[in-house]
Amino acid sequence: MMKKSMIVLLLLIAFGASIYFIGSDMQVVDERYGKEEVIVWVLPLTLVLMNSNLLLFSRQKSLQNYYARYKDGLESIFLSFTFLFFLFHIALLYTVSGNSFNLLTMVPLIAGFSLVATANTLPRFKLPEQSSQNEKVHSINQAWNKIIRPASYPMIIGGLLMVASILLPQAMTLPVFFILLALTLISILIVSYKKVQSI
Repeated sequence: MMKKSMIVLLLLIAFGASIYFIGSDMQVVDERYGKEEVIVWVLPLTLVLMNSNLLLFSRQKSLQNYYARYKDGLESIFLSFTFLFFLFHIALLYTVSGNSFNLLTMVPLIAGFSLVATANTLPRFKLPEQSSQNEKVHSINQAWNKIIRPASYPMIIGGLLMVASILLPQAMTLPVFFILLALTLISILIVSYKKVQSI
């Protein structure tokens, strides 16, 4: 309930910031990012659409068993992404109103925090390994359960390094970010492959 309340609060603040932007004397000085109406409303409305899926999960009868099992993990993921999009929305409004801020620094920041949040949540998505009539399903579930925890380690390390890359000189931030992203993905694939081979 606390996570859902936090999501609702972030949505209200995002819409409040947009309404304040329109109602005050603030104007879009930098039009590189689009028209005022799009800039002001696209991210809050995207957040509403994104989080409506969480509500649909909980209301769908066919998905209620899965939702009950993975509720905590799903809410953590939705809260994390809501917070990151909220930050980007505030940074975008701040930038287009004429303030000096490099929005590109938000790319490694959002990607890094997304990886860390996902890695922290992955172990909560363990699948049942009880003996099943379908041996293939049992094997897939077993492989997934063995992969999720080891695969989360490079995600955490890579994510933290991506966040730290915003401290580098501006010209180096994006190249270093893409190198870290590639190394993180390769590490995840290698760790996952080794774990699957050991089953």
